[in-house]
Amino acid sequence: MRSSFMGLTTLLRALQAQQTALDVTNQNIANANTDGYTRQEAKLVQTAPFAGTGFNRPAGGGLMLGTGVMVQEITRQRDAYVDQQLRAQIASQQKAQILSDGVQQVEAIFNEPSNYGLSSQMARFFNAWSELSNNPGSATARTQLQAQGQALASGFRDVAQQLDQYRSDQDSQIMSVVAEVNDVAVRIADLNLQIRKSVGNGDRPNDLMDARDRLVDQITKLSGATTREETDGSTTVNLGGRLLVSGSRANSITAELTPLASGKASHTLTWWP
Repeated sequence: MRSSFMGLTTLLRALQAQQTALDVTNQNIANANTDGYTRQEAKLVQTAPFAGTGFNRPAGGGLMLGTGVMVQEITRQRDAYVDQQLRAQIASQQKAQILSDGVQQVEAIFNEPSNYGLSSQMARFFNAWSELSNNPGSATARTQLQAQGQALASGFRDVAQQLDQYRSDQDSQIMSVVAEVNDVAVRIADLNLQIRKSVGNGDRPNDLMDARDRLVDQITKLSGATTREETDGSTTVNLGGRLLVSGSRANSITAELTPLASGKASHTLTWWP
């Protein structure tokens, strides 16, 4: 006959498995408002059955007795496909927002339409010319033309200075974003190393994966980078068709100013292995 201790062992396994599942539920509730936390689930599976040996084994054989339940693993409830689609949409929306903000700032610089924009100043300037052509001997008309010409020249200078300042601000912003992208790439590579080691040991480093996903979301929003999950648990990050993060290795980028024929300069991204 089967030992009564086997029944107690089965009961103990059930209690332990349900306690673990309850702990996971408590963890989910505690982190309901935690940014970047992924809901977890305890995956329960039945343990190996007991066939019986010696006098405990039926003469005809084939009798397999259940031995209870166990927690096989604690998984994250996350859809990789949805993640990819969401990040692509976030990157697209961020790009559109940057372009929209840029257009609004340039519109504010030109101040159109208004009584103080360049178009109004040019209209007043040409009206002054028309007035002088109708009254070539008028000292007042000449003075008015001179004043309108000076005002128009001043308006062009003001717009040019504001555009130069806007360009300078954008240059600084580009340098700041490049530095942030490099920093995030290094942190993703470091987490890749930790996660790969943990997965290799048979563990499920859910907290580390959540931390990496937050960084992946950040770098996607910053740069429009794309990512791919690898079988070893690491995440590969591509930016502009080039590898930014591969396993535990992070490449870096620099933004260098390239002089243009106009006397201005344009940023060129350079990759460093």
